[in-house]
Amino acid sequence: MQISSITQTYGVPHNRSDKSVSVDKIDDIKSGEINSDTVTISRAGQRASEQLQTIANKYDVTNISTTERIAMTQELHDNHLIPKDVMIFMMAPLSMNEDMDHKSNYLSTIRESFEVASKMGDSAEQLELKRQRLEILEQLSAISHNGSNP
Repeated sequence: MQISSITQTYGVPHNRSDKSVSVDKIDDIKSGEINSDTVTISRAGQRASEQLQTIANKYDVTNISTTERIAMTQELHDNHLIPKDVMIFMMAPLSMNEDMDHKSNYLSTIRESFEVASKMGDSAEQLELKRQRLEILEQLSAISHNGSNP
């Protein structure tokens, strides 16, 4: 797939009840054919995306202390980016004698934990919570500006 250009068009709402913005993007140019997709993002979705970006820029999930992880998790939950069950999972200590200020690669630890849980036959509910935790961490890592994305 070749992307020749990307065009973003932000529509101005005509009335106060219009709460979305249109984004047009040229996807693919093949043999003279142009395929385009239109995506509508709600204002709430835009705010959530901005909040997630802010958190991703603030915390490095590949080099984070327990104290920072707890603060990050609280911010994610307070901004309605993760449900309470996932928040509890992310705040749980990794060990009984965890040093709250020691930094570690939390993303890598959670990836390994998820793989082990999948192989060991955790319950479907537990696997789902672990999958959600891993997905948010991977998303934070992917959009962060800290330069340490794996």
